[in-house]
Amino acid sequence: FAVGYQGIAFRKDAGPLREAVTGALTELMADGGYTAILTKWGLSANAVPRPLLNASPQ
Repeated sequence: FAVGYQGIAFRKDAGPLREAVTGALTELMADGGYTAILTKWGLSANAVPRPLLNASPQ
């Protein structure tokens, strides 16, 4: 696969959902699950260091 970043779209009024997804991604990154998933599927080059919102660090 080519290196590329993916995103998740949220409605502007979906703040609680956006925060829940960001929190889940943060936990997945902290416990190593994120790295394990990317490694399993050969996507390690696509890793980001932390969840991003509007391409800005949280």
